[in-house]
Order: sequence, then structure tokens, then C-alpha cells
Amino acid sequence: MSYASILVSLDTGPDTPDRARLAGGVALRFEATLTGVAARRIPSPVAVNDIHEAESLFAEEKAKLEEELSCVRAVFERSVGEARVDWRSDMVASVPFLVEQARGADLVIVGRRGIDDGDPGDMGVLPGPVLMEAGRPVLVVPPRIEQIQAARIVIAWKDTPEARRAISGALPFIIRADQMYVVTAGDMPVSRRRRTSPLTSPGMAPTSRPICWQGRIWLPPTRSCGLPHGTMPISSSWAPMAIPGCGNGCSAGQPARSCGRRRSAA
Repeated sequence: MSYASILVSLDTGPDTPDRARLAGGVALRFEATLTGVAARRIPSPVAVNDIHEAESLFAEEKAKLEEELSCVRAVFERSVGEARVDWRSDMVASVPFLVEQARGADLVIVGRRGIDDGDPGDMGVLPGPVLMEAGRPVLVVPPRIEQIQAARIVIAWKDTPEARRAISGALPFIIRADQMYVVTAGDMPVSRRRRTSPLTSPGMAPTSRPICWQGRIWLPPTRSCGLPHGTMPISSSWAPMAIPGCGNGCSAGQPARSCGRRRSAA
């Protein structure tokens, strides 16, 4: 189980070199071809006097966009290391173009768009529309991350088709992980959770174990959120999604934030 073709979304933002390096490392790990994707629509003239002025403004904007795409491609090719690469770009809207190119990809890598993250410019894509429209596994990476080990993985599990698709899309990472945690919540009996969880599938990590107790997520008091720092969470929202880093908003040496409790959370 592996990825043969990986797409990475690129833009003019400050986090593009780090994202390209991370994507290059993932491509090398799975011996995949890495395709850089960038696109932006040429803005329409707001007000012009005649057709000649409109053509002149269009030519200026086209030349500017071609230069931007050339710069982004150069950053991509410098950053990916020894990975096999390909390049796709166009003068169209960025999200539809990425979704179209993702049809033949095994994994799509996009940048996170948080409140405090850098501005990616008009070539940037929002992860949400890509997740909903691409129909492919999507890896959402935060800024200032140049590599992903995925040695520890936590799966937010529910016995639904969406969760099963998320597991299927992330299997190349899962089977190479050292540890895997399955976190579930609800009224389902523990025995049934174990039967329906992905821990019952062959090829899973040997140290896999569920973390749940009578409808509440049980988190051992490690770090601030209960899971080892650097754990790679996997969840589902119609399309598979995996986000490297601590999925509940905590980091080493910081108090619990989104998880709220050190030992248990509803």
C-alpha cells in the first residue's frame, strides 16, 4: 500500500517553500511522483475607456501572472530535493484547477488557512472546498513544518462510510506508523467499538490500542492534551483528511486549549 502520485498546492505565500519540502519528503518516502500545482485567475478590468485599453491591461496582468507562476515553480523545484517532479499551472481559479488535477492523484497536500497564518495570495486554496470537492485523500499541513514523520497516528473513529474512507486514504501512513491510537466517543459499547474499529484490520501498527471508556475519550495525562506531541490525527469530513501536529490544539509545554481537560474529554 503506497501513494504513486502526489499533488501539492503552491502559491506566492511565505509558507510555500516549507510545504514543498514537506511534500518532497513524503514523495521520497513513498517513491511517488510529486506534481506542483499553481493557478490564479487574471482579474477583469474594472473600468476602461475602450477595447484597446482593456487589451493592454489584460496583457499586463497576464505577464505579471506568468512571472508569478515562474517564480513559484522555481521555488518548488529548489525545495523538493530528489523527488520526481511534474508541474501543472494555468490562468484559472485556483480551487477548481486543483480539484481537476486531483482526479489522478493518490494524495493531495494543501496548506492550512488559520487566522494567524500567512497570506498565501490569490493562488492560495482553502482546505474546506478541496476536501469537499476533490474526493481524494487530503493532507492539511500547518505553516513552518518542513517534514512529517507520522510515527504516531491518532484516528477519530466512528463506524461510518466517511470514517472508513478516511482510514483507506491514510493506510500508507498507518501501516508505516510505530503507534496508532483510535479515539471514539458515544454510547456504543466498548466491545462493539473494538469490533468495528480499524484495529481489527490486518497490517495495522503492532502497538495499536484504543483509548476510550464508556462513551468518554480517555486521555492519559501526557503533555497537555493526553496524546504524545507530534501525533498525526486522521478524521473524516466526506473526504479523508489528515492534519500533522497535535490535533486538539495543544503543543509541548503549553496548557490544554481545545481539549479542555487533561485526563478526559467528552
